[in-house]
Amino acid sequence: MKYRHLYYTLTSIILIFSSTLSAYEAVNTSNIHEWVTKLRFSDQRLKENIEPLKYNPDLIHIIQPYALQDASGNSQSLGFSIENLETVDTRLLIDNMETSITPDIDLTGIAAILVSEVKALRAEVDALKADQRVGY
Repeated sequence: MKYRHLYYTLTSIILIFSSTLSAYEAVNTSNIHEWVTKLRFSDQRLKENIEPLKYNPDLIHIIQPYALQDASGNSQSLGFSIENLETVDTRLLIDNMETSITPDIDLTGIAAILVSEVKALRAEVDALKADQRVGY
């Protein structure tokens, strides 16, 4: 059941932050293994040197979402630019030079930064609530 919840959560993230997959592909893909591979999440038992992401309040301010139009003018979308993400953290880019002339964007990496930011904001809210209770 927890994997089904994870699947729906990641589907929502893909639909919101997709720049490498169209929403149609994310929802209607028949090869779930290929789709999951593009998400780049994994069982911790298959990894080494695992560390919690250190919170950096500047990252969220550097990541710039864009309204994008392809060079032919036919397609519009919302997403991120590779050039901007290179300045944030090169780990947000996936090298796939065998199949494409540009890297893919690691949406799981962007989600990790967003979760880190939400957790920091939650801690601030909790501290403010605690301060208000003490003041009364």
